[in-house]
Amino acid sequence: MSVEVIRTVKILAADGGVLDSGEAVEHPKFRLMIPAGALGTDTVITLHKSFAPEFVPGYEIGLGYKISPAGMQFTAAATIIFCYTDETGIVSPGNVSEQALEVY
Repeated sequence: MSVEVIRTVKILAADGGVLDSGEAVEHPKFRLMIPAGALGTDTVITLHKSFAPEFVPGYEIGLGYKISPAGMQFTAAATIIFCYTDETGIVSPGNVSEQALEVY
């Protein structure tokens, strides 16, 4: 599995922050929103683009995202948003249905 770093940001625990994939501000493909106080300490978080996830046997997903450092815990709910269009081919006739999309 190949992994590529997309973006790294330092999230201040007291302020919270956003990590996104860097496309158009209004519609990034991936966005992680962390509220103020959700992290115990200031944390450097990296978003990786991951191809051919090995944790889904039998499915050719193509693109996935990985967030590091591994084992991060939030004391308040963080929000993850995935955006996609029909042009991505993720959800289209003969491929994966929208109901089958999952987060691992």
